[in-house]
Amino acid sequence: MYRRFFVLILVLLIIQTAYSQEKKTAKAIKTEQQPAIDGKLDEEVWEKAPESKDFFQYSPYEGGSDARFRTTVKYVYTDNAIYIGARMHDPYPDSILTELSKRDNIKNTSYCGIYLDPYNDAKNAYGFFVTASGVQVDKKSIKDSGEDRTWDAVWKSAVNIDNEGWVAEFRIPYSALRIPNKEVQTWGLQFYRLIRRHREMTVWNHMNPETSGRNNQFGKLEGIKNIEPPLRLSVMPYVSGYADYFSEENAWEYSYKGGMDLKIGINESFTLDMILIPDFGQVQSDDKIVNLSPFETHYSEKRPFFKEGTELFNKSGIFYSRRIGDEPIGYDEVDDKTHQHEKVVENPDKPQLINASKISGKTSNGLGLGFLNAMTAHTEATLKDTLTGEKRHVETAPFTNYNMVLVDQGLNENSFVSFSNTNVYRGTDYYTANVSALDFRLTDKNNLYSIAGKGSLSQKYIFDDKNDFGHKYRLELGKVSGNFKFRVIQNVEGDDYDPNDMGFLRNNNEFSNSLAFDYDVYESFSRFLHWYNDVQFYYNQLYKPREFTEFSMWVRSRTTTRNHNYISIDTWIKPVPGYDYFEPRNEGWKVKTYEYADYGFRFSPDYRQSFLVDVSAQYGYGAKYERKNFYLELGPRLRFNDHFTMQHNFEFNLAKNEIGYVTDNGMEGEDLQITFGKRNRKNITNTLNTSYIFTNKIALDLRVRHYWLQVDYNDFYTLQKDGTLENSNHNENEDFTTNIFNLDMTYSWRFAPGSEMTFVWKNAIYKESDESVSNYFENFERTITSPYTNSFSLKILYYLDYEQVFNNQNTG
Repeated sequence: MYRRFFVLILVLLIIQTAYSQEKKTAKAIKTEQQPAIDGKLDEEVWEKAPESKDFFQYSPYEGGSDARFRTTVKYVYTDNAIYIGARMHDPYPDSILTELSKRDNIKNTSYCGIYLDPYNDAKNAYGFFVTASGVQVDKKSIKDSGEDRTWDAVWKSAVNIDNEGWVAEFRIPYSALRIPNKEVQTWGLQFYRLIRRHREMTVWNHMNPETSGRNNQFGKLEGIKNIEPPLRLSVMPYVSGYADYFSEENAWEYSYKGGMDLKIGINESFTLDMILIPDFGQVQSDDKIVNLSPFETHYSEKRPFFKEGTELFNKSGIFYSRRIGDEPIGYDEVDDKTHQHEKVVENPDKPQLINASKISGKTSNGLGLGFLNAMTAHTEATLKDTLTGEKRHVETAPFTNYNMVLVDQGLNENSFVSFSNTNVYRGTDYYTANVSALDFRLTDKNNLYSIAGKGSLSQKYIFDDKNDFGHKYRLELGKVSGNFKFRVIQNVEGDDYDPNDMGFLRNNNEFSNSLAFDYDVYESFSRFLHWYNDVQFYYNQLYKPREFTEFSMWVRSRTTTRNHNYISIDTWIKPVPGYDYFEPRNEGWKVKTYEYADYGFRFSPDYRQSFLVDVSAQYGYGAKYERKNFYLELGPRLRFNDHFTMQHNFEFNLAKNEIGYVTDNGMEGEDLQITFGKRNRKNITNTLNTSYIFTNKIALDLRVRHYWLQVDYNDFYTLQKDGTLENSNHNENEDFTTNIFNLDMTYSWRFAPGSEMTFVWKNAIYKESDESVSNYFENFERTITSPYTNSFSLKILYYLDYEQVFNNQNTG
């Protein structure tokens, strides 16, 4: 059966349809006189430039219908930059929405923008957008991985609202792009316009939502010729200072840093990014949680260098940038190394990142290359003898070198094949970790059917000892475009596969198969604009031994109504018992799991309203142990005016009669005794975000988060070898309460293109106890009166560009 199915899919991959959407063409003209970027389009060159017009509506009513209001765009270029002038006609200019926001963040405002694909190969496109209030947004559109919103460039724009609507003017230097070195240029091109008060998105070149991909549906920009790829060289030196107060010790600590970011265009295709003596102390605090599962918590990357331009590295699935500069490998072992009368006086939770660099880019024939290297310093903990006062140092991490190499060959029709490798070297006293991966995806000419695969090999080399190897593979095939889509997936992770020295994997030892069906309605009908439906089936086993773990299914239906309300319902059902081999935390043990069902609902109203509330709710039930789970999330948002907004997020989660691991006696073999407990778990999280945007360059943000977890155990059980539980006489108090409080206040001022001054205040509290407090406000009062840490910092970063400094060119 499987063989016939694979043959059918391969046959479908070579079937071609006759449909082809003709691409529109725009023309740019050259000018010797640089237009002033003032949002007026009153220079003579704009009169001469040909218009691009006749936009199509993309949403809410897709299907090639005409746009509500007329939009015209013109293109001119010089030896150093391309200029875009756009006129957004609107008969009611006083109704244009213009809410302010920080850079790279669009709120309740109209906007327009352009995607440029200089190689016209549908692989990488550079997006430049500006709101009607003048806020800049830039991002990349990547063929294989969607959008990269972390990408930043330095360019210039201006907007102006007049009695005909509004105007946007752009100056995009070639140094912000990667352009081919050839005499006559043909670029991929798409222009977007959003009329926010009507929730209408229009595009210049028609796009079909049933077709997979964005870049492959662009039009063309012609007329650019005899330009040379510029020298792309910029430096961003910074200085920063910190004042930290620790209330428990009533002590202040002061520090300062200095370093720089460096970007060099090696040629027209490749860029070198380097950061020397980096400082990431001002990034937003993590949303820490208490993890009761046997798996590691995944936290998102917030350090700019490791967020920007890493889409190529993230593609393989073996790179998790937070491993670089993560907790030292011996951090948790310091207490075990103390001698009598010694105490730990200092144990850094992060090593110093010395430097990091990355080279990335793609050639004109679609060959992508990436190289990343980072180094962290030798790290030590300090121990002090309480009798003599003598101090000694214990190594918690050696000097560590992180490397990643990736080669990616783009093929026709959204297809590719790539190879990647990560390597972590800690010296001869530790093991060296190495992971290699091969990925591919093949899609038919009309982007309807695809087959994709991935294979990975992990290796840990211990000097003068042995090699530990592990493997993984994943195969996926299906129909990827149209109303009806499907996917067949097999994912296998060996019991020795371990990419976690530089990657992230929740657990290995998995043999899973899944089948998914989607049916989507893109055109409006009745009271609905769109309707999306998903059904997925999962059958999971261990890889070794090949034991059944779980069968489940997930169903979801979501829609957007004509009045722009989003509604989603979903159900996750586990209809038969299974086994969990990870929760016991000891190899060779398992715990039986039982039938369970979970039902979810989400409602999100029209975001044009000044006050609204997002609602999300879930209810789960399992008959065994009368297990229940309630989840409620409320997200009220209040927009006072175009400058001031406030958003509160309230999460309440109550799990009753939940079964989970508690402890074990530390013995081995038949003497091992593992204790499980039946517990009630209550979690309340409140997060408040407020923003006051003074101008499109100056902003004040305040984020406050309080996380409260209370766990109370009712009964205890002893785990049996067959996975069942028997009553236990365990009588220890395992109840606990944890509070985590964080405050982040940021004042930012972009005083020049690419340059910024930021002042940050951080307040942090962590409180854990075995005392149970049921009243939220009493608990909160105890939390904020607990020992805390305050951190105040100031950082100034200045952008210097080669063209600007040496050639006196206005880089905007």
